Amino acid sequence: MSWEMMRAKLGINHLHCYPNMEAMKGNGVDLNAVDIAFVDKNIEGSAFSGAAVLSFLKEKCAGKLVLASGENEKELRKDPQFNNADFITQDKVPSSLSKFLI
Repeated sequence: MSWEMMRAKLGINHLHCYPNMEAMKGNGVDLNAVDIAFVDKNIEGSAFSGAAVLSFLKEKCAGKLVLASGENEKELRKDPQFNNADFITQDKVPSSLSKFLI
């Protein structure tokens, strides 16, 4: 499922999807208005890693930060480069946002 397909089910009013940080920065999105940001750990075609994107978003006051990765959450939590993630999930697109709105 894509974010666009799940938008209504998840109750998302404003959805911004970008393939990488370069595209996001070029679009001028107001990061202060972001409630939840999902970041893929492995971003292809970008000069920025998932960890770098998390750091940038934390610095810019984006809301809750969720790292999406198929890797083991406990192992990722041990890696300091992912300390900015409020949550880690294996779901690229979740079926519910409730656990991220705590």
